[in-house]
Amino acid sequence: MKLLHSAFIVLFLILPKLNAQEVQPKLLWNKQFEMPIQDIAMSKDGSRIVVVTEPKIEIIKDKRYGEGRKTWKGGNKLFYLDNTGNVLWAYECNEARPLKRKASEVVSEDGFKMELSKISDDGKYVACKVIKIYSEKPYSDNSQLWQPKEIVQTLFFGSDGKLFWSNDKYNIEEISPDNTYLLAMINKPDENSMDHCALLGVDGAVIKEIDSEVSGRSLTKIISGGEYVFIDNMILDRKGNVFFRQTNPFVLWEYISENEEYALGVVYNDLSDASILEGDYSKGFACFDIKNKKILWSKEKHKKPNIKRCFISTKGVNEYFITFSDQTINSSESGTVNIYDLKTGDNLFLWGIKSENFGIMPYFFQCATVNNGDNLMLYEIMNRSFIYSITTGDFMREFISDINAISVDNGFVISISQDNLNLKYYDTGDTLK
Repeated sequence: MKLLHSAFIVLFLILPKLNAQEVQPKLLWNKQFEMPIQDIAMSKDGSRIVVVTEPKIEIIKDKRYGEGRKTWKGGNKLFYLDNTGNVLWAYECNEARPLKRKASEVVSEDGFKMELSKISDDGKYVACKVIKIYSEKPYSDNSQLWQPKEIVQTLFFGSDGKLFWSNDKYNIEEISPDNTYLLAMINKPDENSMDHCALLGVDGAVIKEIDSEVSGRSLTKIISGGEYVFIDNMILDRKGNVFFRQTNPFVLWEYISENEEYALGVVYNDLSDASILEGDYSKGFACFDIKNKKILWSKEKHKKPNIKRCFISTKGVNEYFITFSDQTINSSESGTVNIYDLKTGDNLFLWGIKSENFGIMPYFFQCATVNNGDNLMLYEIMNRSFIYSITTGDFMREFISDINAISVDNGFVISISQDNLNLKYYDTGDTLK
């Protein structure tokens, strides 16, 4: 009996390790493109994928550019695929709106490129932008330097590839979950466009233009099926009316929870501190209960400096506010992870990420909670991805490399090969849910 009991203990201890070595996702298909992949996005339900390939580059002789050579960009393509890898339609960017020259300018048309802006949650709409690249030198300027400039033109497509509308005033940031309106930044070539935005209908008609209070520092997000719009320290309705403004403390919204019930913001003394782009004058974080429209907590101890990423996990039984910092506990680590109680802001867990996994803590990476909220997945880290236990920080396993988009709820992942020519589509089964 004692031997059996010991055997049970040993089996119990090794079970987590067995679970940690779960099989990798199943590759459903692989598609190769002629040109390297530049941008990629997947609809929230995993049913539609948009790929933009890199523009063609030619080397032409031009004495104005140092060695008499410069690059010309143009001809990149947008592909709209279903989840079986079939291309339903494609659009080639082979022209851009002609430049309007001023009498005081000498203008060189240097090319154009296309970038993906947004795909709707169900894949019904796709927004992209064509950027006209040119250089100019005023006649009054005696120098030989040409000033590079851009003109942005937005294109808005339907799921059948039909171009619904285009304009050069608005850059699409968000498509509402119910596909009834758009959140856009107002493009002002000679000014900072990030301090003005607008709500548009899907037909491109203006619902309302909005003067935001802070330039380029905060979240712009549509949530709750389109009912709420978060901009700077404001919450608006779908018509652009401000029905809540957080001023005491002054909070800029930056993160929304997975279940869209909570918003996390950065606390500042006032608007002037929040408007300073150089340096960081933040005091800490605050958590906002969206449904009841009230601040749950505001704590200065959660300082933003050294924090490279934040995340709100609401998938499991416990709800967490998670920060990633490049500060380390010891020399063998590349950064630390703090797990806080979302409702109170109290620190629950602290653990370090081993340097052997990914060198230094990167500035840009994605994260999601998986396995019913028990594990934390970090991906797009130097073409690798990792899964950790939320409560202990134990490294569970390295997941599929090169993840570029993920549909956790439906278990689909898309990945780009290291040569940027191949698109891979995986079914993760229950390994991420």
